[in-house]
Amino acid sequence: MEDDLLKKTKKKRVRLIAVIVVIALFCVSAVWGLSVKKANDAKAAKAKTSTEQSKTTKSDSKATTKKSTKKSTTKSTTKKSSSSSSSTTAKKSTSSSSSSSSTKKASKYVTIQIVCTELSNNMDKLKDEALKKYIPSNGVILSTTKYKYNKGDTVYDCLSYECKKHGIQLESKYESTYGAQYVKGINYLYEFDAGKQSGWLYKVNGVKPDYGSSKIKLKNHDKIVWLYTVNYTKD
Repeated sequence: MEDDLLKKTKKKRVRLIAVIVVIALFCVSAVWGLSVKKANDAKAAKAKTSTEQSKTTKSDSKATTKKSTKKSTTKSTTKKSSSSSSSTTAKKSTSSSSSSSSTKKASKYVTIQIVCTELSNNMDKLKDEALKKYIPSNGVILSTTKYKYNKGDTVYDCLSYECKKHGIQLESKYESTYGAQYVKGINYLYEFDAGKQSGWLYKVNGVKPDYGSSKIKLKNHDKIVWLYTVNYTKD
């Protein structure tokens, strides 16, 4: 009996020890599992943090690159704008210089005037009273007018151009004897309409030339006056 009791007691102890061992192993396993899980969680957290930091670094790098690119683009645009502005200024300067040059070239001109003042003050000398309507009261048929001439233009060229421009009648003929144009009538006033010594003559800078008007070449700022005289010998 005692042996059976001892055996039973031993078996109970063995079972109890086994249970204790199992429980201990379970506890150890649970603790180890928790430890491993914490370690894994810590690693994952570190990896996530590292990834986020990497992303942040890349984002900052991209932002820096963009800023740098924008600055570079801005500088390039500024340079282009400056270059364009300089080019525009240079063009304007060139245009201004060209305009100034053109103005200087265009400054070559003469003045011309057509008058019959002497006749307007001696209307009784007219042979045909119908001509009175062609004689202005002040005797000025064409007031002082600027004529921009070209190289080689003559006094006659100036007269012909201005008469056409202002609608003033002009009649002339070429005299082969003198090799020049002879002005017969201006504004319907002809030679001898106011007497035997009446007719048209011209002066350049106050001087009456000895040649026909188509032989006298223009010089800058010449003053030309065509006048109808009632006494050729006095004028």
